[in-house]
Amino acid sequence: MFVAASRKPLEARPMPDLPSRALVDFLDAEEDEALYLRPEVLAHHRHGMDFVAPEEGRSTCFIGGYGQRFVGSGSFLLTGRGVRRFSPSEVARLLGLPEGFRFPESLSLEARYRLLGNGLSIPVAAWALDHL
Repeated sequence: MFVAASRKPLEARPMPDLPSRALVDFLDAEEDEALYLRPEVLAHHRHGMDFVAPEEGRSTCFIGGYGQRFVGSGSFLLTGRGVRRFSPSEVARLLGLPEGFRFPESLSLEARYRLLGNGLSIPVAAWALDHL
């Protein structure tokens, strides 16, 4: 949700009617095995986690603690091999960062999640700012 204020009247404009895309369109070509959750983690946290399949068109907001927390921190991907976190590059794509975007190699996985956490969707933010 965006809240905008102006001294001049704002004209309400409809959101563009864009087709939704499946999560599979944002996934890395190669999966990182380290992103898969251990069975004991799933057994302990499963009831509070949000699970999504690659063909779905939605995920929850990813927070900065996604790399460390399991409940309320973002969606987890159900695959034929188990349950895994989204990679930082997948989260970046979901937020609308350009395909060539890369983190410095020296940045840890947790630091990458912290930097992406609670991020705004760039296309949505750009649309909102264009209409102020």
